[in-house]
Amino acid sequence: MALPGPLVDREQAKFRDTGTTAETRVAVNLEGAFQAPNLTDAITVTYPSTTVEVYAFRSGGVSGTILMTLTVTYTTAAKSFISSVVRT
Repeated sequence: MALPGPLVDREQAKFRDTGTTAETRVAVNLEGAFQAPNLTDAITVTYPSTTVEVYAFRSGGVSGTILMTLTVTYTTAAKSFISSVVRT
């Protein structure tokens, strides 16, 4: 049985060529609940530990009202792998 025409990998756009076979990168697009709120005009980041980054989306500049936060937790301090992303 012959395959029908060329095959299209719909997931291909998520991967980026790093120029080496030892490494692959994945592009992540924040959609839906993880998008910055419409009134965001500044984003600040804090590092409460070696494995955690907290991004605050603000209205009114870097000292303004926090509209949303994203807490990114990595598996190790090398930050090679994300363990979780939580919106609050």
